Amino acid sequence: MKSARTRTDARKVSFLPRDLHDIQSESRTDQKTQEWLSRYALRAAIEARSASSSTATACASAATATRTRPTSSRS
Repeated sequence: MKSARTRTDARKVSFLPRDLHDIQSESRTDQKTQEWLSRYALRAAIEARSASSSTATACASAATATRTRPTSSRS
């Protein structure tokens, strides 16, 4: 059986410059702290509430638009 992969579609490995790697590594370490998790939980709750409100408003607007849409009269 022949492999479907060719030399041109092989995976490539790349590395960030050292300073960016250090920043990313520090950020990932911070994300494991209780303080960060608490702040993220609050932010996530606010965004979920906002999205829920937006969805409810959009659904209500769509329902209202459907009910008030004039019927077309065909000649």
